[in-house]
Amino acid sequence: MPQDAASPARTRSAAKPAGAASPSPRTSPFRLEPRPFAKLVEELLGAPVESGAALVLLDRTGGSPAALRELVETSPETFRVVDGLVRLAAAPPLPPSLSADLRARFAALPEPQQEAVRLVAAAGRVPAAVASRVAVDEPVPDWLVTDPAGTVRPAGGGIAEVALDGVPRDERQRLLHLLLRVAAGLDRLRTDAERIAVTGWRLELGEPLPVDEAMLVANLPAAPPVLRERLLLSAIDTGGGTAARLALAEHRARRGDLDTASRLVEETGGTDPSGPAAAVGLQATLVGLARRRPAAALTTLDLALRTRPRDPELLAARIPLLLLQRRLQDALLLSATLAGRRSGTAGVRAGIAEVAARMLRGDETRARAAAEALRPLAAALPGGDAALLDWAEAAIPLLVTLDLRAATARAERAYDRALLAGRPEVRAPFAHLLARCRLLAGDPGRAVHLLREAESAPGLWRDAALPLLLATLVEALVLAGRGDEAEEVFERLLPLERPPAFAGAVDLAEAALAAGRGEHRDAAALATRVARRASADGAASEAFSALHAALRYGDGDAARRILELGAVPRGPGRDVQRDHARAILDGDPRELERVARRYWDQGLGLFATELAATAVERHGAFDIRAAHAAAARARIWRDALPTLAAPVVAAAPPALTLTPRERETARLAATGLTDRDIAERLGISVRTAQTHLGRAYGKLGVHSRKELAPLLPRVERAS
Repeated sequence: MPQDAASPARTRSAAKPAGAASPSPRTSPFRLEPRPFAKLVEELLGAPVESGAALVLLDRTGGSPAALRELVETSPETFRVVDGLVRLAAAPPLPPSLSADLRARFAALPEPQQEAVRLVAAAGRVPAAVASRVAVDEPVPDWLVTDPAGTVRPAGGGIAEVALDGVPRDERQRLLHLLLRVAAGLDRLRTDAERIAVTGWRLELGEPLPVDEAMLVANLPAAPPVLRERLLLSAIDTGGGTAARLALAEHRARRGDLDTASRLVEETGGTDPSGPAAAVGLQATLVGLARRRPAAALTTLDLALRTRPRDPELLAARIPLLLLQRRLQDALLLSATLAGRRSGTAGVRAGIAEVAARMLRGDETRARAAAEALRPLAAALPGGDAALLDWAEAAIPLLVTLDLRAATARAERAYDRALLAGRPEVRAPFAHLLARCRLLAGDPGRAVHLLREAESAPGLWRDAALPLLLATLVEALVLAGRGDEAEEVFERLLPLERPPAFAGAVDLAEAALAAGRGEHRDAAALATRVARRASADGAASEAFSALHAALRYGDGDAARRILELGAVPRGPGRDVQRDHARAILDGDPRELERVARRYWDQGLGLFATELAATAVERHGAFDIRAAHAAAARARIWRDALPTLAAPVVAAAPPALTLTPRERETARLAATGLTDRDIAERLGISVRTAQTHLGRAYGKLGVHSRKELAPLLPRVERAS
């Protein structure tokens, strides 16, 4: 290993090409990929595992099932189950056998190779341009990898621990000084990764950093959150002033530390309407978004705008607050006024609010154009705000066109990127978006898992969207057949501060609870109320979805109102929903089956199974044989969706087909009378009573007296 920057590279690089596997116990060479590995953790611990925890465990065990089992058995205190998810209570140790094997193999490496591994382990990551000048006689197989960003790092979490075990602090500092000397020999630092690495080493060694340099590196998009915070603190200590304090406040708010963020903003004059525009705008964001009080935040901004009516920072901060107040037209008008004058975080948030407003209005073309226009501005920002643009682009096919496959693919990519980057606060909005996709696909079990993850991830988005997140969780729990849990979550939701933008989601959560209890008329009324309010606000997408919910809950008139909304919003899933409304109005069970199959082909398993249940019961009014055939097809779909407890609606219309005697038999059976009691009450034979009851069961899609009770109101109304 060369000891100074002047030493030329002697042979080959210490970095192994990307894709090299991390060392693992020789007795267990088999390794799993992340998703199957997470499944194995669930099986061993008896509960779904939080995705970030699964990734840490994958790193600590090298993907070895044997090492994972050993870790679970030897360190049970590492794990805890919170809200049904396995989480880490502490940093997991290396499994004993893996630790022993790694130490033995590391000791067997030649000293130059040990030095190379120690060097990279001490630095964490080394830019390839620096690593290429720190060469050894032979490569270091399986210990170091080069990632797609062009930095060399240890191949697994245990490698750094083993390589640095017993290495004193002054030796680690020597290694970092060596890297700095090598970096100083480069012509210049060409990439952000090189700037970030070198600045981090200098900070670790206690070297003074000029304020401008600390702020520059802290604001690079690729700067890790921990390093960003340390650089901002350094900038504050060395006279960074308002800019550094506001940047740190933004950072703390994104990470969920609202108290510290508020204190920093107050120190910069943000609570005074006459204070610096950036500080006042950030204060409005904390009050209006994070604490969900947009009316109060707008009042503060309006006071500030009296003396600075054209300040773009203040105007940009106003747009998301108008959206939360459901003032869509005002938000879009102000956005048009600011076109071309946006900058920084406030500008990106304003742009995302514009995209969301256009999504609510059902305007796919303008929503996509607004998102595309934001791309250059968002790419230059650090932290999670840039990722919100990815969220918007994934939400458009879900909320506007109902193209479930496109939305799922985009959300999964962004979710995985945030997961691999170790950014739970960035992962949260994508977890929520994916949960909504899984609900529509008919997998509420996975949706609950994702929503619990999002709820536990501190950060600005989670704080701002908590009512929306919990409302979605209520619906997921209902669909998963976990009604008691859903009621508990709804009780937590009710006292929360929630702006008008979330009122519809809360009402739809209450509607889902009512439907889960069999109170379909109440559920439909709530959904209709949401649709009426959304139409008045100009939110065509929300109005359409709410009317479709009312249709699912048995309100036949919602079908007519859906068709009256016209051609907005458009999209593959929306077209099927319109055909669903037409089929309900036509009353043809064969057409209902065809629409259900189209839902299934679109991946919309929830709607497919619900409509299939309706088709079965409509068939029962005319053709028992067709009903049985339709039921067989519906069971195949249901079997493919094991976490979906039951269709929400239990298909109301078929109750209309019961004969008077079948209705009377069903009513008596629901009170608990035996077949013989019913026969005596009606003056018929036991066999005849059993025949009437069996036909009622078949038409209503139930199998027991207990299941009859929730359907009786519909049976009586239909008589």
